[in-house]
Amino acid sequence: MLLRFGCSNFLSIRDYQEISLVATKKKDAAAQLREVPGLELKILPAAAIYGANASGKTNFIQAIDFLKETISGQNVARDASEGVTRAPFKLGKQYALQPTEVDVDFIHEEVHYHYGFACNDEIILEEWLYAFPNNQRQVWFHRNAKEGTEYYLDVS
Repeated sequence: MLLRFGCSNFLSIRDYQEISLVATKKKDAAAQLREVPGLELKILPAAAIYGANASGKTNFIQAIDFLKETISGQNVARDASEGVTRAPFKLGKQYALQPTEVDVDFIHEEVHYHYGFACNDEIILEEWLYAFPNNQRQVWFHRNAKEGTEYYLDVS
């Protein structure tokens, strides 16, 4: 179950933008909110992205596809010389040199997870996965290319 998705430096999205399906504290009986077992959250059953023509709605959906395709290996070359297929913010040449970042919060088997990564045209610069069983944060892995370590694992 999707809780939240965010991205920055992707197509027409320069600064970090996110969509959250976590409901506010406002009471509305007609909202038909979904309860999340083990968490004190209520989730919206649906969400909408709206705005003017050419305001980035489709690019935001494409950022979700970018996350999915990168996780499945479609955007990351098997040969290191080919790099990562990404589309940084188009309206400034300096953004081609800055990382694209995507992250997502979701529920799987009643556990809250936070996953994300930052990449440039060459490599995945940073990647992380946190789990929150019983509302206790666990770092499942955190990899940072600048640190030179393959992975930091902590599943205690």
